[in-house]
Amino acid sequence: MGKARAFTTTVLIAGFTNVIVSYLLVRYTRLEERSRLDVWPSMVALTGNHSAVPVPDRPSMSGKNPNKRPAYVVMTEEWPFGPCPERGLRIASVESEINPTLIGAFAMSDSVPEACFAQPKVPGAKIRPMMHAHNPTVFKNLVFVGWLGHGLRAIDISNPFNPREVGHARPVPWGDVMTYPDFHNGLIYIGDNNSGLHVLKYTGPRADELPKTGTYSSNRTSPH
Repeated sequence: MGKARAFTTTVLIAGFTNVIVSYLLVRYTRLEERSRLDVWPSMVALTGNHSAVPVPDRPSMSGKNPNKRPAYVVMTEEWPFGPCPERGLRIASVESEINPTLIGAFAMSDSVPEACFAQPKVPGAKIRPMMHAHNPTVFKNLVFVGWLGHGLRAIDISNPFNPREVGHARPVPWGDVMTYPDFHNGLIYIGDNNSGLHVLKYTGPRADELPKTGTYSSNRTSPH
């Protein structure tokens, strides 16, 4: 694989030459592609990968791994142009970093197009809400996903080949949770696009494994 090359470019945004973005492109494009995973066939015809979050505290057992490189990655997918069919969650094995492999998936019933189209619209709304897995906060055996159209979903990934739902909370009217679920001192904070802030507490399976103090979110380095 060839050497990664940095480049300088000028970005035009809304009629203004953005010098800061030009600098950031130079700084952050010194990347080398080591491997890739093409999810195909996708759950739907048009798929965009939204998040890719390593599973903490489960290091790869492939060869020597002094830096605790992760064994698994949780991915969510979305396509922003239309609510149906829905997009889901996937788990990839990166035990072999040069050969990532899809090993598990989880989706809601709306991943079936006819079920998605049968969803009722909120009174007064012209369209259904977006329906896809969006932002995951990932622990060793549990993933909490802000799932557009379905609120907060708690998924047990202790067996990454067979992820299963173990809890959910769906704010009315749409369950339009877009934020990363933030954990602080045992409580979960989520933001709904229509109904604002919600504070929750998870009491389902493996609740005893969750941190009781500190702040955790996959949107930043944890803990704080």
